[in-house]
Amino acid sequence: MNRIDKVFQDRNKTKLFPYIPAGYPDMEVTESLIYDLVCSGADLIELGVPFSDPIADGSVIQEASYEALLGGVNLDKIFELVAKVRGAGVSIPIVLMGYFNSFFRYGLNKTADQAKIVGIDGFIVPDLLPFSTNDKEDFAAILAAKELHQIFLASIITEETRLKQIVEASSGFLYLISKLGVTGVSNKMDFMPIKLAVERIKKIKDIPVAIGFGIANKEQTAILKEYGDALIVGSAVVKKIKAGDAGIFIKELKSTM
Repeated sequence: MNRIDKVFQDRNKTKLFPYIPAGYPDMEVTESLIYDLVCSGADLIELGVPFSDPIADGSVIQEASYEALLGGVNLDKIFELVAKVRGAGVSIPIVLMGYFNSFFRYGLNKTADQAKIVGIDGFIVPDLLPFSTNDKEDFAAILAAKELHQIFLASIITEETRLKQIVEASSGFLYLISKLGVTGVSNKMDFMPIKLAVERIKKIKDIPVAIGFGIANKEQTAILKEYGDALIVGSAVVKKIKAGDAGIFIKELKSTM
């Protein structure tokens, strides 16, 4: 069984999924950070693949990715890192979040093969949606053949027909974008549209829903835990990396869940 499926065998407690950009500020810090987040209660690590032209990321993650790219981070180095932390005993799921061009340029089959070998459990590709039937290579099918999940994204305003396609194509969990626009800390959140969106998704398919984009503090996680099966925290974690207390931050959020 895929590690993501194991995490969601118990739906009684909402999970916490921190996002960190691989190689920010360098790969040694990323490795240490993974161990720290695991010890602080992370249920899954979302590892960002730096890309020069992200469409979904706000300024905090863009700047971190740019710094990682300047440091020479690429997929080979990320695969090496994952193999290393798996060898050190990290057993929670690890998901790569990146843009399709990175995986296409590397080779879709090669990407899936390497991911399986090193212990990656799934992929989140914000600019790849399950609507095209003309691709010569279907990344979702390639991943499924390796028992890896492709996790699609839907937003709180995705219309019903499109939402149904996204939900039915997703595996592992669905990533619900909780606000309009790009990633970034939101000190004020409108919770009702999120609650209603989760209810719409659950009527289509009983798939775990992970809520992300904008989560900034434990007051928000204390409310959102009642709606989603997992909460994804990205920009707020990246801000804490530079301060050196990302693990403490995750522990604080986890205490509310």
